[in-house]
Amino acid sequence: MGQIPLFKKLCGTFLTYKVSFLLQGKKVVPCEVTISVYAKNSLPELSRVEANSTLLNVHIVFEGEKEFDQNVKLWGVIDVKRSYVTMTATKIEINMRKAEPMQWASLELPAAKKQEKQKDDTTD
Repeated sequence: MGQIPLFKKLCGTFLTYKVSFLLQGKKVVPCEVTISVYAKNSLPELSRVEANSTLLNVHIVFEGEKEFDQNVKLWGVIDVKRSYVTMTATKIEINMRKAEPMQWASLELPAAKKQEKQKDDTTD
């Protein structure tokens, strides 16, 4: 379990993630990624989590008209039909089933090297 650096602390929100594993023969292969959002005073009926195979969008509404939005380009591909979300007033858990049992280097896909090079060129 670890902290997701791309998510920020907001409104008493603390986000963590964990990876579940599937044992295939003698090889341990990660098969699911779970993101736990500890969101005190969130309003599940107004919040939403949307995903396609490579993109995750999280929108959490809190008491006091505060909101949290995060879009994540996932490192790998998920099986949306086998993924699910559970929401309560204190915790939102996003369970994403990987389309293929493979190791992800990170939760988020890194920015393309072209984009980084373009930024460097514009600052020169």
